Amino acid sequence: MKHPPIAESRIIAYDEKQVIFWYKDTKTKKKITVTMDKFEFIQIILSHIPKKNFKIVRYFGIYSRRGYKHRQTEFSDEESKLIIRSWRDEIKRVFQYDPLLCPNCNTEMELVEICYEGSENYPTDDETFSCKPPPSNRNLSQQERMQLIIALIRKNQNGGGANIEVVISEATDRGIYREQILNDIQHLEFKGYIYEPKTGEIKSTF
Repeated sequence: MKHPPIAESRIIAYDEKQVIFWYKDTKTKKKITVTMDKFEFIQIILSHIPKKNFKIVRYFGIYSRRGYKHRQTEFSDEESKLIIRSWRDEIKRVFQYDPLLCPNCNTEMELVEICYEGSENYPTDDETFSCKPPPSNRNLSQQERMQLIIALIRKNQNGGGANIEVVISEATDRGIYREQILNDIQHLEFKGYIYEPKTGEIKSTF
């Protein structure tokens, strides 16, 4: 967001004891070379680091207060409306990726905890993660089945419609009966969650 106190190109030499750099005098416009002890140089550089919680950027760019509403607003030809999105919806909108959708089995996950790199719970390279086998059809509620079907449609539509037979095939591999899948697809169409852009294809509406 801001230029450093001194450009690296202005540092001429460093011998582990002294730092040699140059600057241009604002009055004489002449280039002046300075040789300074390394600790004195670091002390001057550190003076540019603000105190904890001190806000440098206040009113400009993405940090401006009045700009917040503009960043969260979508404009249409008829009207503008304020849309406040969750972190999940924002990631889906920007990256076209659902962070709570398992990349292996396409089932919706639950956010349990956030761990940061270097923390005790952060996974290592040696750790491997595997999905539990999906439950059989008799253990899935209608809502869970429809969520899975919508996830499979999104996975296979690739900007257009998803082949209905591909969706049915992947859903049956996860333990859902074909008859139940067809009934759930009809129910999703009736509710307006999916539609058929052309024969043999289905597409999610959100």
